[in-house]
Order: sequence, then structure tokens, then C-alpha cells
Amino acid sequence: MSNKRKSIFLVVVITILLSTNITNAISNLTHTYNKTGLELMDKEKYEEAIGYFEKSLKASPKYEDDFLKNPNKIYEKDDELWDAPLNNLSWAYYELGEYEKSVRYIKESLRILPNDDVEYFNGAKTYFELGDVDTALGYYKKAAEMTTEYYEAYFGIGRCYYEKGEYKKALNAFNKYLEYNKDSINTNLFKVYCYLYDNKEKDALIYINYLMKTYPDNHNIYYDKAEVLKTIGNYDKIKEFYDDYIEKFSEKGNLEYDMGRMAYSKGRFEEALNYFTRATQKDNENEYYHIAIGYTYRELGQLEKASQHGEKAIRVNPNSYAGYTLLGDVEITRQDYVKAIEFFNKSINIQPNFESAYEGKLAALYLNKRYEKVIESGLKYEEMFENNYGISLYLGNSYFQLLKYDEAIDEYKNIYSIDPENSMVLSSISMSYFYLDDFNNARNFANKALKIDPMDPNSLFVKEYLEDMDKPIVNLIDELFKEEYLYYGELKDYNNEIKDYLDKKNLSNGNVDKLLNELKKEDDIFTYSIYGKNYDYVEKEEEESEIFTWADKDKYYVKIDNFYLNTDEQFIKFIDSIDNPENKKLIIDLRYNTGGTTESANIILDTLLPECIVSSTVDRNNKKSEYKSDAAQTKFEKIYVFVDKDTASAAELLTLGLKDKLENVTIIGEKTFGKGVGQVVYNHKKKHILLAIVNHKWYVGDKNVLGVGIEPDIKVSGPTKEDYFKYVN
Repeated sequence: MSNKRKSIFLVVVITILLSTNITNAISNLTHTYNKTGLELMDKEKYEEAIGYFEKSLKASPKYEDDFLKNPNKIYEKDDELWDAPLNNLSWAYYELGEYEKSVRYIKESLRILPNDDVEYFNGAKTYFELGDVDTALGYYKKAAEMTTEYYEAYFGIGRCYYEKGEYKKALNAFNKYLEYNKDSINTNLFKVYCYLYDNKEKDALIYINYLMKTYPDNHNIYYDKAEVLKTIGNYDKIKEFYDDYIEKFSEKGNLEYDMGRMAYSKGRFEEALNYFTRATQKDNENEYYHIAIGYTYRELGQLEKASQHGEKAIRVNPNSYAGYTLLGDVEITRQDYVKAIEFFNKSINIQPNFESAYEGKLAALYLNKRYEKVIESGLKYEEMFENNYGISLYLGNSYFQLLKYDEAIDEYKNIYSIDPENSMVLSSISMSYFYLDDFNNARNFANKALKIDPMDPNSLFVKEYLEDMDKPIVNLIDELFKEEYLYYGELKDYNNEIKDYLDKKNLSNGNVDKLLNELKKEDDIFTYSIYGKNYDYVEKEEEESEIFTWADKDKYYVKIDNFYLNTDEQFIKFIDSIDNPENKKLIIDLRYNTGGTTESANIILDTLLPECIVSSTVDRNNKKSEYKSDAAQTKFEKIYVFVDKDTASAAELLTLGLKDKLENVTIIGEKTFGKGVGQVVYNHKKKHILLAIVNHKWYVGDKNVLGVGIEPDIKVSGPTKEDYFKYVN
């Protein structure tokens, strides 16, 4: 051989040897880093392990120079070094809960063929955690098809079918897994729930009893039998089982607490109290046990003890937001809404994500009739908590109270989208459409509500009202007189007077007014009709009504010309703007006020009075209804009420209610009109006529002003406001 050829041969051999040595070095380094990573995984040092797996990949320049730059290229496992670290990276990120990263590396691992059961198994676990159950199921099936070594794949298949609600298929997969691992408690318990949710309650009970006999000391089996019994719903059997369960396993009162919650949910508050108290005997430093006792005492009407246990919870944990929420709920029951809001705010400051505290605060504002404040706060809370039924309900009801029916419908429909079978929400939507004069939608939603609850009062009202509007108006008047008219028993010739009209289907509004005058008692000046331009005026005035207010130092003046549905809200908004009202004088001017809705007057009284019976009504059958004021009260140093001879009806109710219940009220002006009766008002929106039929007398205590009026404390005959103001002070 020539020297030249020998030289070429030596170069080739050396090059091959160098290449082989480099490849071996890279392979050794890759395997070393990967092995170190696996050792760290065994020690649960996942983040450190990731560092070594990444070094294992980077040890091969081809990973970054070729593999990552060609994401669609498929590689052969025998030729590449990074298959193992890729799979292990997926595993490490899975253990850290970083499932998106885990998926990335399992996808890269699967580009290196052939794939094995470990890769598919790891990928399946990750996709399951991401909620992609279908992909996870496919991967588990591939893992199971490749080898029986990864029999855990059958458990994964069962979990996937279980999540999909395919319980028979899940049961088959769990049974396959149990062929390899018959003592898997977790898998056996999944079988119980497959029976239970597949409506095979008897099989579920038989199987859980079998497990209890086979594994008599396993706490989880006892726990799940309790869940099975709860689902079946036999309270007495649950109680009997829990008593045995508690004796066998309870150390820190958790089982007593669980059974107490069950008793509480069934309205068995004395039993609940017993279990919760037993829980505190085992662990008196558990704040939630005291909170549970507090709520139980609240249900039993023992509010002082309820508060004491809320305070105990806070002593155990000064940051007990649930404890402050309990105290807020107790104050709602006491009707001290201002104090309740203070507690709810403390809860929110500690835990800004505790929804119950926000709902409690809205409840306190709503019950205190601060509807605008409910809306102001509720709209913010609605952005924080999606699909919160309670928040939307308080918002909808507050919009409804403020006569903002379109906005109310939007909120009610938020709930309807979550819970389309809620009859209360359906009837609220119906009522809102009714007041918008959208009778088709009102009827539609009323019918939906009545299919669910045939006795829903609001839906029945809408249904009957709309049916009445389709009747001849004479028949409607006949029904109103026979069912409602206060003086019906005194009418001697009623049937003769109405019979000539009953066959007339199209009676003009003028003739309707004539008929009312013929039918009613001769001296009854409070049964009447309103139609034509007067009807349009009343409708418009209702929409545009406002109170007039001003302030001068310590005097706060409000003029109320009439009582409409929104008058009380305007009044409450005004007095809420007054700082330290207990040091201020309130002047309520009711001159020329002929009345309106007594509900609005009663709500104003509720705001200014302590807990008491504000007023009552009595119908012709002596049926008595009472309007009660709650304990929440806005106090003033002095209240003056201006009245004159035209002050009547609801305005007299407000005047007499204040004078009768408070000691700091002075009535200034003239003797009032003396209208101590009220009417049922039927607004016939199709014929544009309003029918007002006297149907009750109203009282404050035992006082009724019909025909006698209210005598002022200070008589004033001058017509100007200044004639009245000189007596203020």
C-alpha cells in the first residue's frame, strides 16, 4: 500500500473513531443527566429534576438544531437520545401541576417512534387534568392495548367514562383494573358511585356493605357509605349509621360536625345543636364548629347565644371572615341592618373572595329598603362573581322596586339562564313585563311559572288580571263590587241596577263612570273612575313624580305632593344623605297632599319608627291585615308635619302614624280631610280607565280618621309656608 493511501485510511479511521467517541460521549452525558433527574424525581425534587432533564436534552446539539426546528418531522427512537428526558419532563411538570407544559413535552416525545405505553399513560393523565376527557380516554386505551404492565390504564379509562356519565362502561373498566389490584379501595369506591349514579341505589348499598365487611377499619369506606345514605335520603338510617361511625372513627369532632350539618339541612335544629356541641367537646378551638352552633341558635331564635358563638369563632381566629359573616346574619335577624353591614364589611376586608359576605351585605341593604345602594354595590359584585344567583336576584328585585322593569328583566334572565325551572324568577319576569304593558310576554312567563308551581301568587295575579281585561268591563265591575266593595251589604237594589248593563259588551268609559255612580253607596265619595285626559295625566304623573327637598343648617325639609310607588325610595334617599340625623330637625310638608298608595306611606313610617305595628286594614268581613315596622330606625331630634284641610288618605296615615308612635312629633296646620278608607285599584290598560273601589278601612292603633280628620297640635290658618315655619323650633 502506498504511503498516500495509508494516510487517507488513517484519516478515515481517526474520523470514524472521533465521531464514535463524540457520539458515545453525548450519549453518556444524556443518560447521566437523565438518570440524575430520575433520582431527584424519586426524592420529589421536581424543579431540580427538570433542570437535569433539560441538560439531558441540550447535551445533544441535534435537539435544538434539528428537532425543535422541524415540528412536523417524525424521528426513530433507536437513532435519538432525547425520548426519555422528554417523557420525564412531561412527568415532572405533571407532578408540579403545570399541565400545559406537561402536554408540550409529551407531544414532543410522541414524535419519536415507536411510542410506548408509558408515553400514552403519562399523556392521558395530563389531558385528564386539563379537562380534555376524550383525548385522555384515547390515550389510556392505547396504553392498555400495548401492554398489561400498565394495568392502571384501566383505572384511567374508568375515570374518563365516569366523568362522561357513562357509568356502565366505567364499571367495566374498574372491574378490569380490579382483576390486577382487587384491594384498591379507591377503585372499589368508584364502583359504588357508578351504581349510585346509574340509579342502582340498591346495588350501591349492597356493594358498600360488602366493602365494609371486607375492610372493617377503613375510614374512607364509612365516609362513602354516609354519602350513599345521604343520596338515598333516609334521615333516620343516616343518623343511626353516623352514631356508629362517630363511635368508631371520630377523634376531633369532624363526624359530629358532618352529621350536625345533615340535621341542620333537614330543619332538625335541636339535633344539629347536639351534634355541633359534641364536636366542640372534642375540639373547642375549631372556629367552624362555633359558627355552625351560632347559625343553629339563630334558627332557634336564640340570637344572643348565636352572637356569642360568632364571637368565640373570632377569638379562636381573629381573621375568621365566616365568623363576622355569622354576626352579620344575626344582626339581619335582629333587623339592625346598619350593624349587619359593618360585620359584612369586616368579613370582606379579611377575605375579598367570600361570596356569602357580599350576598349578606346586599340582603341587609335590600331589607333596609336601600334599593339604589343595592344596585350601586351589586353591579360591582356581579363583575366579581359570575353566575351568582343571589346577587342577580337582589339586583333584579331592587330594579323592580324602583320601577325599572327593563333592568329588572335583564337581571332575572341572568338567573333564568342558570335555573330555567325557578318559578319565582319566572313569575318576577312575568310581573315586570306586566308593568311594561307587554302582556304577551307577561302571560307567557306566568304560564311557565304555573306549570312548575300552580299556586305561585304573582303568576296567578297576572293570569287572572289579563283574563279580567278580556271580560266585558261590566262583568269585571260586578265581580269587584261583590268581592271587594266595603259597603256591598248596604246596597239595597244592586242587582236591579246592574242587570241592564250586564249584556252590554262594549260600554264606553263615560257609561262605566255613570254605572259606578249608580251602583255605589250614595255618600261614598271615594269610589270613582278616572279616564280620558285625566287617565293620561295620572299615568304620566306616576312616572315623573318627585319630592322637593332643601336643607338649612339643622333643618331638613321635604315636600310630598302625593304618594306614588317610588315616593318612599326618594324619601329614604333624602334622609340617608343627612349626617347625624339624631341632631337634626325633619320637616315633612303634606299640605295639599290628597293621598296615593298607602304602601309608600307605610314604608316611610317603617323607616322612621322603631319595631311596631305601623297600621292595619280591616275589610268588610272584618279580616285584619297588619303592616309592621322592623327594628331599623332613622331617628331625628324633632319631626314637624305640615298639614291642611286637603291632607288626606295616605298623607293622614303618615301623619297619624308618626304622632301616635313617636314623642317628638309636632303637627302644624289645619284639621285634615278625614279619609280613613282605602281602595282596590284596577287599572284597565286596554280601555285606559282606572277603577277605584273602596274595600277597607285603615287604622293606626285603634284610631280611624274617617269623617273626623286629625287635629293639629298648632293651628295655622295662613296659606304660606312661612306661616308654618315660624312655629318650627
